[in-house]
Amino acid sequence: MASYAVSATTKQNDGRRNSVDIDVEAFKNRCDWFVTTSTSDGQQRVCTKENFEEILREHILACRLRVGQVVRVYSKKGGIWEESPTSLREFAQKHSKLRALYEPIRGRALTGYWWGLLAGIGLSMLNSIIFYGMTNRWVATCLVAAVAATLIPRVGKTIAPLPFGLLGLTGEYAASFGTLGAAIMFAFLGGISGMAIGGAIGWAWEDKLSRAPDAPAEVNAALLSVLLPLVGSLLLWSAYFFILYPWAVHIVGSPATFWRTHSQP
Repeated sequence: MASYAVSATTKQNDGRRNSVDIDVEAFKNRCDWFVTTSTSDGQQRVCTKENFEEILREHILACRLRVGQVVRVYSKKGGIWEESPTSLREFAQKHSKLRALYEPIRGRALTGYWWGLLAGIGLSMLNSIIFYGMTNRWVATCLVAAVAATLIPRVGKTIAPLPFGLLGLTGEYAASFGTLGAAIMFAFLGGISGMAIGGAIGWAWEDKLSRAPDAPAEVNAALLSVLLPLVGSLLLWSAYFFILYPWAVHIVGSPATFWRTHSQP
């Protein structure tokens, strides 16, 4: 859905709604979430979920929206509309593309964190599927079903935990909790590593990144978004490779150990 611009300066004193109010009411019939704000030239901008980041980003870079500008968020919850006014800066904090305009380095670091978190979970699930594919086909089938369920639009996140419930019902508690624990651990390892990589990219390309004209200077950005995550990542991965992983292999074995044992005549 495209963005809409209507006059924010139309005033009426006869009790009738002005054009801005009428436009807002029209959007309430079209979608369940949208935002409105006024540009420096007196135009009201109304944007939906599909385009608000691109539209607001364009106006911020063109200096038509300032950091203290009021943004009104309209959301429909349980059939009731809620209006939440906030500043543009506070609103941008919740959305990565807009936050990156005010905090280029930290914004890239947070983006890297989320990508790293997803990569860590994916790596953990792949490792578990390979291991249980050799040792317990039922567990591996449930894990594949859980991964496949996440790809289903809208309901994927809701039904993905169900295969873990099946593991519990069939008595595979160790496999269920072990897989979940490994996913959490790898999510943390991947997240902090991704944060260090994203922060390093933002720091290296800081001069080439888009930045809001009225964005304040980032304080200790290199320290908080690059150095500390890098040090933390190195320490955690070292602990994993030299302490946790050898202990896990000793307790439950590894796919390579299982394969060598069962491939011998």
